[in-house]
Amino acid sequence: MRPHSIIIGGFRVPHKYRILVGGVLSLMFFLSTAQDVFSYPQTLNDSCDQSVICPGEELVYEVSWLRIKLGQIRIRTTPSTIVNGETVCHAAAYIDSYEGLPFVDLHAIDHTDMDSLTDSRGYHAMEKRDDGWRFETSWYDLPHKKVFIETFTQKERKVAPGTVGKIDTLAFDGSMLEDGLSILYFARKNIHSDRAIVVPTLVYGKLGRTHFSLPATRDQEEIDALKDKKIRVVRFDGKAEFKGLFGLTGDFKGWFSDDVAAVPIKAEMKVIIGSVKIELIEWRRPGWNPPTE
Repeated sequence: MRPHSIIIGGFRVPHKYRILVGGVLSLMFFLSTAQDVFSYPQTLNDSCDQSVICPGEELVYEVSWLRIKLGQIRIRTTPSTIVNGETVCHAAAYIDSYEGLPFVDLHAIDHTDMDSLTDSRGYHAMEKRDDGWRFETSWYDLPHKKVFIETFTQKERKVAPGTVGKIDTLAFDGSMLEDGLSILYFARKNIHSDRAIVVPTLVYGKLGRTHFSLPATRDQEEIDALKDKKIRVVRFDGKAEFKGLFGLTGDFKGWFSDDVAAVPIKAEMKVIIGSVKIELIEWRRPGWNPPTE
């Protein structure tokens, strides 16, 4: 059953205007993709030495399968803002396969808005598919514990103003909810937890769960970008009970830096073609380098 009204920016909007609201939100999203994230009037200076949220952080990963290098993932954290009196943190992920691969042609951009606890407060995603580009935007009615998801597909990446897609409604318990990108920041924030965690996760408009088998184990790892040095890491196992980008699902492993930043160093995940490895190859975070022995 669809709601009689939705809450946007603290105002109640009658249900009969939901199409107009969806179109406006879509336009806001697609204007924002040219600038990476929304532009809000007030920004905050986050402390990079005390939090995993660090504006200006940029992490680049290379994805490989067997010995074949498939592509890169670039993750950027941008300045937090104040929206309706609350802190909103912003990040974006850019996923691109390398040119010339016969079996992989993957291009996607994913933005997430998070609260100060790294819980999702909305996402804006676009992904290239065989039939064109798929767009998905979400926003929340927190007082009523609902999330609204708008989706549509078109041939071109550029979206005409006023384009409106299908809007679905999902109910959740209101305590916490992560999306496909915010779950990474949630993991970083909680990697030193002493208990296993199960997190409701919204991916492709469907609710699933992400399991983290904690506490993590302290270890040392090497990466090609930092030869002859061992990085202090915490290693953990997990399980994705959903189907994500490129068929990502099932068991996964992660190695995060053993410090406050908890930067993802390596990961192993299952996708359509099997298990892939993801490794940090470049990083930019004020005052940070991988902790080494």
